[in-house]
Amino acid sequence: MKLFQKLAILISSFLVVLICFVMFLNFKTANEFVQAQLYNKAQDTATALGLSLTTAARTNDTAQMEAMINSIFDSGYYEEVSLYANDGKPLIVRHLDVKVLDVPAWFINNVKIVTPEVNSSVSAGWVPFGQISVKAHSGHAYMQLWSTLKRIGTWFLILSFVALVAMYFTLKIILASLELIRRQAEAINNSEFIIADKIPGTKEFKQVVLAMNGMVAKVQKIFEKEVATLKKYNELLYIDQDTGLGNRNSLDLKLKNYLNNSSGMFVLIEIKDDVNLKKHIGFNKYAALLKYMIAAIRESGMLNYENVFARINTGTFAIVLPNDDYPTIQKTLIEIYNKITTYAVEQEISEAFRFAMGATDYIQKDEIRKMLTRADKALSNASEETENIKISFVKNDAQTKTKQEWIELIEWAFANNGIKLGYQNIINTNDGSVYMHEFFSRIVDSDGKMYFPGDYIPIMREMGWFLKLERRNMEEILNYYKNSMQSANVVINLSSKFAKDVKMLEWLFDELASNFKNSSVVFHFACLNSQVLKDTDYYASISKKLQSLGHKLAVDSFTFESDSFDYLKQIHPSFIKMSKAYLLDKDDINMSAGAISSIATAIGSTLIVKHVEAEAEKMILINSGFMYLQGYLMGKASMIEQ
Repeated sequence: MKLFQKLAILISSFLVVLICFVMFLNFKTANEFVQAQLYNKAQDTATALGLSLTTAARTNDTAQMEAMINSIFDSGYYEEVSLYANDGKPLIVRHLDVKVLDVPAWFINNVKIVTPEVNSSVSAGWVPFGQISVKAHSGHAYMQLWSTLKRIGTWFLILSFVALVAMYFTLKIILASLELIRRQAEAINNSEFIIADKIPGTKEFKQVVLAMNGMVAKVQKIFEKEVATLKKYNELLYIDQDTGLGNRNSLDLKLKNYLNNSSGMFVLIEIKDDVNLKKHIGFNKYAALLKYMIAAIRESGMLNYENVFARINTGTFAIVLPNDDYPTIQKTLIEIYNKITTYAVEQEISEAFRFAMGATDYIQKDEIRKMLTRADKALSNASEETENIKISFVKNDAQTKTKQEWIELIEWAFANNGIKLGYQNIINTNDGSVYMHEFFSRIVDSDGKMYFPGDYIPIMREMGWFLKLERRNMEEILNYYKNSMQSANVVINLSSKFAKDVKMLEWLFDELASNFKNSSVVFHFACLNSQVLKDTDYYASISKKLQSLGHKLAVDSFTFESDSFDYLKQIHPSFIKMSKAYLLDKDDINMSAGAISSIATAIGSTLIVKHVEAEAEKMILINSGFMYLQGYLMGKASMIEQ
């Protein structure tokens, strides 16, 4: 029960009891007043009648005495008026049965009125004649008290309503400060930094709000300081200062990650003899040329949030295009080449300016050294081309299947249960326990040979089957845990295509609401950091919906490329997962670990490091404070029997 409700019940009960008590006293006083009034009236009547009957008593005129008594009795205010002789013999008796109209019987039965009977002496001169007895009629008293009770009841209701309304608004005003404190506390619990602008006037509330504001300001300051540290460190290590693109270090890091998880295209674009070119055309024209080349590549539509565009030396650019193939990008490369060549002609630098493009494909688990060798060979072949367009492609000989063969294998896998689920554990290195299970799928052919996703995912995307695969995987994972009574943290990768498909997302929410709302099994839907950065507000809404169902959104493949990490505060990820390469590559891993750990703590997230494959890597990460690790060394992937 809320504090407002408790106080409202307490105060309203007190007010009602107090008003009831006051009304009871008022009614009691009215009752006593009415009874006193009855007595006084009866006494006055008896006295007056006793004096009036004296004249008739002298002559013993019974008729006159009876007429006097009747005139008083007929007024209706008396129940009985009687004249008795000295010996107690009744001479004249007038009696009226008590009948009370317009007064409820329950009121008459519960309100007792003592009807006074008053006597007065009647004399004939100096000789006593008898006694006159007057008893007041209680009906008028009941009518008067009933009318009084109705007025008191009306005022009771009016006063109670006014008092309760006044109490409600008074409590609202007083507790408004407490509501602000509550919202601020909830915000802190959700890793949001809210500083209250309105300071309560109540001393105790004021001290609490000021203390919380101070705490929030300190946490926010720590967060911003660590973000600034990481940003500066990232710029020095991974950003080309002249163009703002990633540098060679950035490319090496991302290549390691992509070669672990995908297949695609790698393109080199090289300006021949750039040193002499710069001398020949001048620094300004050379800088303008670089700017134009970068813009032409970016505006080509070839790049998206998954792709990498880096400058690896003064005259060479590299592009990584996961999930693409050469026929898909060839036309775009030609358009870029022609656009840059036209610019060189327009700027009258075409005679001195020569450049070429070399491309190669890579597969999952490919070696960086071999891929770069093929790319260099393609670049060399392009430079030797006699055609106007100097673009060359060197195919990866490790690709054993044609596109049509991949299509046939995928179709067979869908039809014959050739898509198998597996999982890899995320380990808590403090005690060696399993922290989470991350699920994935693999294609296994009729001979039992397993294929990595990087081999077939590009074909699935091209054929429009990727969403079908993801829906199938999710259905099987949810069915696997549907009747589970044990608690578990389960990681499911959520692609941008699935997240942006309204029908698919509604299906997922319905499944979670029907079978896993506030379940002991908590699903963590991991999205790529790059896709969350691209559309933060949208993913924040998904995160909010998942939280309402008892599940979480998470960030995978985290990098330090963003100018601000405020987007993490918006989506409240349950964990942030990053490759070991982003940490082990740094000269001062402890500084990086401290900064990223502070950020994760501030937003209430867990840090997970993946791709841990050597004991030395594991020990460096543990000694640097990273508790949750994933990789071949921490536990091999396991397939689920289906």
